[in-house]
Amino acid sequence: MHAYWITFDQQQSPSVLNLGAGVTAIDRSDAESLIREHVFPLYGERGITAVLDDVDVRDLDAAHVRPNIGNVLERGVWFPNLGRWRGQL
Repeated sequence: MHAYWITFDQQQSPSVLNLGAGVTAIDRSDAESLIREHVFPLYGERGITAVLDDVDVRDLDAAHVRPNIGNVLERGVWFPNLGRWRGQL
């Protein structure tokens, strides 16, 4: 499993996705699939601008991202913290 930080095309209107999204997945393809399946239906689809592999959460935004993440050790989306979905295989 790998932790990924994904950034998107920025929008003028406020959105959590302007910060990015965090996901733990088997590989990059799995990470992008999880984003499409669980994040885009809630926050709208956007173009992916970058994918950071094996992200260290200590390097993420201390004010907005780190206090609001879910479990980085389980497969699934951990930011935005969807809470109800854990991504079991």
